[in-house]
Amino acid sequence: MNKIFAPLFGLAAIVPFGFAASIENIIVAVCMSALVYLTTGILFGWIRKSANWLWGLLIATPIMTVLFVSMAFTGIFTRFWDTDVPLVIPVIIAPCLGVLIGGRLRH
Repeated sequence: MNKIFAPLFGLAAIVPFGFAASIENIIVAVCMSALVYLTTGILFGWIRKSANWLWGLLIATPIMTVLFVSMAFTGIFTRFWDTDVPLVIPVIIAPCLGVLIGGRLRH
């Protein structure tokens, strides 16, 4: 069953992120990314029996990795904290909420 859904999750993330990369308004891109992560979290929570909010953090691992690499390359913590973190927090919270919602929908 997981072998069937794994490519679907990949396709669900590729199409909106490719579109979000071409959007110049950063707020719209963040909202689209959060919506994709929320949807992926809902699907994952609905499919998995033992899904909890920690699985949401695993889903958000790629964006957290990008966040820390961004901080490492810029080297300016205050700019990173002021500009990047407020934009990424909704994207990190969205899959955690999605997994919880998906788990509730399952039961």
